[in-house]
Amino acid sequence: STNHVQMKVEFTHQSFQEEHAMVSLDLSQQILDLSRITEFLRHSQLVTLNLSRTSLTPRDANLLFQSLPYSLEHLILANNQLGDQGIADLLSAKFLFRLKTLDLSNNGITSEGALLLSHHLISKSNSLKRLDISNNFIGAEGIKSVAMSLTSTSKSLMQLHLQGNHGELSPSSKECLLNMLGENSHLRELSHNVQEPEYEAQIEYYLNMNRYGRFLLKSYDLNMALWPGILAKAASLQPSLLHALVNGRPDIFTPSNLDQ
Repeated sequence: STNHVQMKVEFTHQSFQEEHAMVSLDLSQQILDLSRITEFLRHSQLVTLNLSRTSLTPRDANLLFQSLPYSLEHLILANNQLGDQGIADLLSAKFLFRLKTLDLSNNGITSEGALLLSHHLISKSNSLKRLDISNNFIGAEGIKSVAMSLTSTSKSLMQLHLQGNHGELSPSSKECLLNMLGENSHLRELSHNVQEPEYEAQIEYYLNMNRYGRFLLKSYDLNMALWPGILAKAASLQPSLLHALVNGRPDIFTPSNLDQ
């Protein structure tokens, strides 16, 4: 075995003995033998696990989730049949708050599952960087609950994928997304269903500010009206350099200088 391997594995007795050193394992599109896999997982040091297209149902998922190692950081569960009950089982697992990536796309999740994720993971996790809940059935209410959980107190999530969820976004859910972006200075990528140029431009405006370091500007007593100008000037700078400039040379970012 190597210290880092990504491969398809047929679980035999020998492979259990040999593969404990793996950190990345791809079991996608395989028929899972749950008794053998859970035995393996309990003693593994996996960092990345891909279980997409394995026909996981809520009945199977509970046992599997309770067996996942604390070392796990990236979990791909796309294209299964977890539904809202599977989400509830996932949220009871002890490893959950170490996750950096969680892919739950195309799992039959409704607004109830989105509400569970919002209350028990998104608003509480300090590690999650990427969440994919695209191509589900969370609807306008589910998107509202996700948006409301991503306030300024949520400082880890950088990528959120919501596209392909059935049903049109309501005016209130679209407003919730914009309000969230007005407060959240860490989210850098957001995919959604809305195809309205003006709305998309507003979303991209906030995301661009986040990419260029808006979270740094929130640390200083600078008029928010100046932020777009500051970030436009600093677009090519590394965040650390922007931090140094704002801290050491605030005169650079006066309205008169920004207009030049």
